[in-house]
Amino acid sequence: NGVFTIKNESVYIGSSIGSPVEITIYGPCVNPYWEVLLGSTVDQSDGFNLTVAEGYRLVVSSVPTEQRAKLIAPDGTVSNVYQQQDLARSNFVTLPEGQSRLIFHNVSTVKFRYREEWVTV
Repeated sequence: NGVFTIKNESVYIGSSIGSPVEITIYGPCVNPYWEVLLGSTVDQSDGFNLTVAEGYRLVVSSVPTEQRAKLIAPDGTVSNVYQQQDLARSNFVTLPEGQSRLIFHNVSTVKFRYREEWVTV
């Protein structure tokens, strides 16, 4: 499990709120999920009802033009795992402006990257 404090300096004026994020979870793990907290409140969450075996990785992206959920095998074979997404959660999280925490559960190794944006409409 990992807890990351994020200070997102994006600016959104008259458009959608939240920076897209790509999350990579490395196996082994079972039923990984993550939450975006504002203060002590869960603002968004995502998770998958699946096993990520040793050597595999789960890649989940909320980038609008690349929104995806895929499992990548050690040999590079890609499987779409959207159907294993936990639909009780908000899914495809974004990181809000300002400070938040990104908390991962049931994982051993994780990598994420997000894009700070300055958007006006």
